[in-house]
Amino acid sequence: MVTLKLSLPWHRLGLIAVLAERSPKGWIGRTNLMKLAYFLQTLRSVPLEYHFTLYSYGPYDTDVLDDLDSASNLGIVQVETKQYPNGNYGYEITPGPQADRAKEAASEFLSKYRNDVDWVMALFGDLTVPQLELASTLIYVDREVFRSGKTLDMKTLVRRVRDVKPHFSEREILERAAFLHDKQLLKSVH
Repeated sequence: MVTLKLSLPWHRLGLIAVLAERSPKGWIGRTNLMKLAYFLQTLRSVPLEYHFTLYSYGPYDTDVLDDLDSASNLGIVQVETKQYPNGNYGYEITPGPQADRAKEAASEFLSKYRNDVDWVMALFGDLTVPQLELASTLIYVDREVFRSGKTLDMKTLVRRVRDVKPHFSEREILERAAFLHDKQLLKSVH
């Protein structure tokens, strides 16, 4: 039997269990987890207390992976390394035997932010890793501009993101930016 320690961030560990079980694929990857946490905190103001910075695959905070390790060690989730047909490796995170206990420990938080989780999963839950990388980078760049008190046009946003993510075409960036703009998720674009 696992003893639940009160000093752990149970609201975040319970959320990891919820995201793993709510994934349309039946599992969630580490990058998916990172980006969904970013969207919850940035777009829905869910107080996860992460400090995201821009990294290779978009916004990143090592605390998300530390929480995932804690969740895995406590049996809240199970993390398996998988090799995909293209030869790449990834992680498949599924609910573990202690998932319900973690959700119970975080029940007040999870209940309060249920609609936000529903919203993020509906909008971003089906996206591929590259699509999540691009969407989260667009939002990150947008929020940096917004915090500086400036605005920009869509063309400038696309160019800035392309400078950071040259492996995406301008068309891909523009399509994802237009989607985010249509959903009123970009604050600096006029």
